[in-house]
Order: sequence, then structure tokens, then C-alpha cells
Amino acid sequence: MAEQLTQLALALLLGLNAVWCVLLHQRLRRLRSDGAHLGKFVAEVDAVVARAEEALRGLRSECAAMEARLRRQSENARRRGDELKRTCDLAGELLRRTKEDLPAATGESRAPAAARSRADTPPPRARPAPRPQPTAGAAATAAAGDEERAELLRLLDQLR
Repeated sequence: MAEQLTQLALALLLGLNAVWCVLLHQRLRRLRSDGAHLGKFVAEVDAVVARAEEALRGLRSECAAMEARLRRQSENARRRGDELKRTCDLAGELLRRTKEDLPAATGESRAPAAARSRADTPPPRARPAPRPQPTAGAAATAAAGDEERAELLRLLDQLR
């Protein structure tokens, strides 16, 4: 009888062992399939990260190109602003000289011209007054004015 009990206990242990092995086999199979899914998921995430890194490199290079283009445009605008300022300064100087030389060329004295106010100025004539014949000194001044005028016109053409 003791021998039968021992065999029964061994049979019971063998059955439990077989059930345990079946359960363990099922768990291992699930882990393998989950591992395959997990590996597939990791590969997909890696591909997405690689595409994102490539897009970032493209964005960085585009930003660098835009920065360089903006820097060039800013420098061109600054240069044109400086040219425009010089042109305006030259035009102001030319206007000042013209205002100073006009009374001398027309024979008026400066005091009456300076004393006249805007309200006292007559309306502009329909036809311009005839120009007086220039003297040698006036011709030299006119030549210098023509050079400045030519320079002004050249600068204005460049701005266009």
C-alpha cells in the first residue's frame, strides 16, 4: 500500500509538472509573439525618428540659407539708405548753392530776397524769365554744379 501511495504521489507530481510545462510553454509563446510585435514597433519608431532627424537637418539648412539671404538684403538696404542719404545731402547742398547763387545771377541783393516772406512772394510766372549771360566765374560755378548734378542723376538712376 505504501508503494501505491508513493506511485500515486509521483503520478500526481508528474501531472502537475506536465500542466506547469504546458502553461509555461503558452507564456513563452506569447512572449515570443509579443517580442516580435515589440521589435516591429521599435523598428517603426526608429524609422520615424530617422525621418524626423532628416527633416530637422533640412529645416536647419533652410534656416541658414534664409539667414544669409536676410543678411544680404539687410546690407543692401543699408547701403541703399546710405546712398539715398548722400543723394539727399547733395541735393540739399545743390539747392542751398542755387538759392545763394540765384540773387547774384539775377542781380538782386541778398537782403531783399531774404527779407521777403512767403506771403509776399508773387505767384510763379507762366513763362520762365530769360537767363542772363554767364560770366567767367559763373561759368566755373556752373561747371561745378553740372558735375554735381550729373553725380546726382547717376545716383538717382542707380536707386531705380
